[in-house]
Amino acid sequence: MKQDNPLVIIYALCFMLILFLISACKEPYREYFIGKWTSSDYETELYIKSDSSFIAKNFIINTVDDKTKRIDGKGIWRVFKFNNAFRLELIFYEPEIECNIYFDHRDNTYKKQLHGEELFIERQVFFGLNKPWYCYQVIGNEGNEKRLVFKKD
Repeated sequence: MKQDNPLVIIYALCFMLILFLISACKEPYREYFIGKWTSSDYETELYIKSDSSFIAKNFIINTVDDKTKRIDGKGIWRVFKFNNAFRLELIFYEPEIECNIYFDHRDNTYKKQLHGEELFIERQVFFGLNKPWYCYQVIGNEGNEKRLVFKKD
């Protein structure tokens, strides 16, 4: 019986490793996020719609005084890439949340900045199989943070 050449086996393993890494690096596509997302730990629901709007039920937000509170709200969303990580940005326009005021030089008026929350987007890879994307939000102040994990229903 003839033995296989060790170099051929090493090249084959390297090729399989490269294919594995390429398949694990796919970007999340926008359509994937449309639907209902829940966090069973905190009883929070997030409905993401195809028209770039969202509805949040019992959503925890970080307030300007380093506290958290729960709200029901509406707004717009987008997926973007920042420092090689993907994020789901939620901009609330209802309810009106205490926020910063800024001066708009374009029309010389003071305006309220809309409240935004960012959820980090991640995916686990297990033996070359991509598991579903999930999102998490960091709640609380620095040093005392918790992860609020959202999974798609």
